[in-house]
Amino acid sequence: MFGMIPFERHDDNMFDMFDNFQKKFFNDSNAKLPAFRTDIRDQGDKFLLEAELPGFQKEEISLELKEGILTGELRSGEQLVEQTIAARFNTSRSPVREAIKQLTGDGLVINITNKGTFVKTPTIAELHDIQEMRQVLEVFAVKKTIQHLSDSAKSELMRLRQRIIDSRDLHDPNLYLDLERSTWIAIIRMTNNSYVIDTYCKLYAIVTNFSKSVIPHMEPSFEHSVEERIAIIDALLGGDTDTAVNITERHLQNSTRILCEALTHLQSAKK
Repeated sequence: MFGMIPFERHDDNMFDMFDNFQKKFFNDSNAKLPAFRTDIRDQGDKFLLEAELPGFQKEEISLELKEGILTGELRSGEQLVEQTIAARFNTSRSPVREAIKQLTGDGLVINITNKGTFVKTPTIAELHDIQEMRQVLEVFAVKKTIQHLSDSAKSELMRLRQRIIDSRDLHDPNLYLDLERSTWIAIIRMTNNSYVIDTYCKLYAIVTNFSKSVIPHMEPSFEHSVEERIAIIDALLGGDTDTAVNITERHLQNSTRILCEALTHLQSAKK
């Protein structure tokens, strides 16, 4: 499990052997150590000791890796090496392995037999599927949010609107993508539907990572998308459901086209 050298079988008491190992391993220190899980496996000709040493838990590692995927620090198609991640978090490979399993279940990484684990790069078909599901969820969120728009929700939308306006002259694609994510995550959270929020966040994590990985292949100008986002917020604040839905659908159609063109360009560049 941790690449430790197995003990050879001999006639000493098993518990004495473990106690001696612990003293030698920790230099017989009197310092108190946090409790950690250990296991001893009998493999016939030898015993194998497995120890989950103190360090980051799988949930913490999973969150850190997910954040790396969302910010683009971990690029689409990048390999995740257990040993490297374990060294980064100063922990064993066991919680890293569990964290990667969790990310695999979320659809953020993919395991390729005999090659390793990689940050997922969606196919054209998967991009279309994700964008279709986004449209379902975003239209639902727009309709529900307008019906129950609280004063605090209005204030949050107004703050986001101002941030978007302030960013227009910066022409920063990464900032554009971050504000796009912040806007839609905020609107989705206003539904107060945990299943909608969870599903959307998983889908959007894939889109965000892929988008940040293909920025060089995307349209150089995002002005039209910025204006669409402002118009969606204005429609929400004005209680105009039809306009909000129409612009949301058009916004997603434009987004899908840009992403698919970028993926096609990326695939052609690799050939």
